[in-house]
Amino acid sequence: MTVHSVRKTPVEVKFRVDPAEKAQADRIAASVGMDTNTAMKVMFRRFLAERGFPFDMKAPAHAPGPLDATGTAFGVSIGRLAQISTAGFAGAAQAHEKAGRRPHPVTAARRRARSR
Repeated sequence: MTVHSVRKTPVEVKFRVDPAEKAQADRIAASVGMDTNTAMKVMFRRFLAERGFPFDMKAPAHAPGPLDATGTAFGVSIGRLAQISTAGFAGAAQAHEKAGRRPHPVTAARRRARSR
């Protein structure tokens, strides 16, 4: 049987965020050695691999306002979400490096500059 390779054209996924959130995401992504676009790709791939979010995300038992006392609409504190994200990205970055993929040259240069 002959298997034909089909070239798949990548599609673009867009979403809008607050400029301050984007700047914060840029800083966080840079702190783990990647740009925000790469971080979003990692998150997207983890979402697919886990067949959902790589952490529990449940509605609170009571009906809170837009933000619960925890600081998020998910009933998880912002600090905990940051821990989950950092751990997930760190693990993904290590797997990325183990697979022989190199970090983005701009973020690698930023990382070197910070370590001086």
